[in-house]
Amino acid sequence: MRARSRRTPTFFSLIAYPVGVFILVVFLNAPLRKWLPRAALTQADLIVIFSLLSVTAAMASEYTFISHATIHQYPLEKETSKTARELILPNMPDWLIIKDKALVEDIQGGGHGFWYVWASSPSTSPNTSPGSPSCR
Repeated sequence: MRARSRRTPTFFSLIAYPVGVFILVVFLNAPLRKWLPRAALTQADLIVIFSLLSVTAAMASEYTFISHATIHQYPLEKETSKTARELILPNMPDWLIIKDKALVEDIQGGGHGFWYVWASSPSTSPNTSPGSPSCR
């Protein structure tokens, strides 16, 4: 089974971690507020915790696009780089790196234009209904 390549907004990944952990902290804090109010976190404490979570998520994701560029470049370098061909591509799992050159060839020319992206996005593509070949 092969997953369909979809565009994923990276902004969501920045928010998912802090919000998820913050919800967990709030749920853990709820019993404390009821039975041990002095030990419970205050609103100011929760604001500081959320701020720290948000800053750490942003700091951790700051340089992720540096590695993304190389992940897309390895299939193009397969023909010219012995390192990419013999060491990197065979030893990386399929879910972590793109190995098929045909999937990234358009990067050399700058990719596709706005209307191509709009037409192939999941919200506007007619082939995104359950059971269609593109969703399997």
